[in-house]
Amino acid sequence: MQQPLSAEYRCLANDVILVGVANRPSDVEELIAMNSAAVSVTGAAERQCASAPGERLTWFRPTYTHQVISDDQVIHGYRGLRICLLYTPSFSASYLSITWLERARDSIDVRMKITAMLPEQQAPCAQLGEFIKAVEEETLGGAFEPPGTQVHAYLPCPPRFSCADLDEEPPTSDQPLHQPQQRPAAKLSVKEALMRAAESGAASLPASATESGCEYVVRYADLAGDAAARRYHAGVQPLVMWLIDNANYINPKDPGWHLALLYRKQPADTPGKYRYTLLGFTSVYHFYHPWDKTRVRISQFLILPPYQRMGHAIQLLRAVYNVARGDPNIVDVTVEDASDEMTRVRDLTDLFDLRDAGLWPTLENTARLDQPTVALIQQKFKLCKVQINRCHSVLRFKHAKESNDASVLRQIRLHYKSALYQTLMQHRAQQDATSNPASPAREVTTVSRITATTAPQPMQIDEPAAPAAAGSVRAMAAAAASSAGGGLSGLDALIPVKERTKLQLQQLWLVSEQDLADLVAVVQAKTA
Repeated sequence: MQQPLSAEYRCLANDVILVGVANRPSDVEELIAMNSAAVSVTGAAERQCASAPGERLTWFRPTYTHQVISDDQVIHGYRGLRICLLYTPSFSASYLSITWLERARDSIDVRMKITAMLPEQQAPCAQLGEFIKAVEEETLGGAFEPPGTQVHAYLPCPPRFSCADLDEEPPTSDQPLHQPQQRPAAKLSVKEALMRAAESGAASLPASATESGCEYVVRYADLAGDAAARRYHAGVQPLVMWLIDNANYINPKDPGWHLALLYRKQPADTPGKYRYTLLGFTSVYHFYHPWDKTRVRISQFLILPPYQRMGHAIQLLRAVYNVARGDPNIVDVTVEDASDEMTRVRDLTDLFDLRDAGLWPTLENTARLDQPTVALIQQKFKLCKVQINRCHSVLRFKHAKESNDASVLRQIRLHYKSALYQTLMQHRAQQDATSNPASPAREVTTVSRITATTAPQPMQIDEPAAPAAAGSVRAMAAAAASSAGGGLSGLDALIPVKERTKLQLQQLWLVSEQDLADLVAVVQAKTA
């Protein structure tokens, strides 16, 4: 019987794998040496290139390896294992270095697992010299030209910049980051502000702004119609398996898929040529919307770890917005299954764009957005209605906090409290209907109808008494039942009220069992 392997023959895959891009020939030996020395991911963003001071080495430790190695993210059967996976700047070639001190007989084949995730044209080079030669051809001569069309450009970010602080104001594409933007002093109507709003980005920067030699650019490509873009995407697509949980490969031949690529652009050694360093990318799907329109959905959004928290995610998302805002047939831009980090980036980007258009004062002082206002904002900024309401709520809360307006804060608190209760009740009703199909459907639909008819409108909520006296509850119910649209008209369908429905209504309205009985009695007498 075979003995189980000891702990020293089990390695955490996230700690022993290094993935990097060799932007210079000297980066190859340096990255392999770092991996052999077991350099941790701590301080990876500050790791500088030895041959080019001021430039960062592009490397990271994987966040997720269960999609490539094993479900428990553990490599069994090796002691002192070190794995280094390197790419050329164009991702057309790779090199896989695997070393260990000792290997057990029943160990897993790590090389086979990693090679299986790579595209056929990106099979690892057999010799290190062959890989270094490929890097030299792409970097020193400036032979690599990224696919797609340039749609956005901006200047380098200062090291102190971070999107974590709302006080930090990212620039427009034609303004240096160290020059803060001025907030418009005049209060404009939504229509006036939209008419005066400048374009949020530019495809290129003036020559005077790029004399230092470095700029950041975003290129946009149609995967189905661009063979070069498909080949490049096949090379960068394996990166999502290391950094995005539950990631899946997309079908690049689907005519709806597009690719936005973010690069650092620098002059190459050959005059007139440039070196491109990949910082991140996102896959975008264009799908049909009724009445011959198109809706854009962001699927995979990735900024490589050495370049995170520097404002690049906002600029990449803004580039996608620029493409959408330049096409009148695109209705809005949405995000598929957004993570918490992506939600934060999206909120900040949308809020900054609304600020630059001079809409903050108007939205802060508007209790509830009407349909024409929402339609104007959606048409100009390509934001979906849910995201517009979300940004409006953020600005309302910001204004209430700054002005110390207790009444507005109370309205906001009750609005979200009501929304949470409504969502909870609908979820419970769906669970009950799924777990007990034999239960009467009328009871579930009745609760849903009452939840919808009695849900308070946004920013127009009165705080309920908890708990109220029986007399006041009767008076409230009588007044509500006698007035048109009082919100209690659905109770007549609940008489007699079932026990489970009683509990649901008590949780929804925050009333006691006696108060609920008084409410039912008043409505029953009114409808008799």
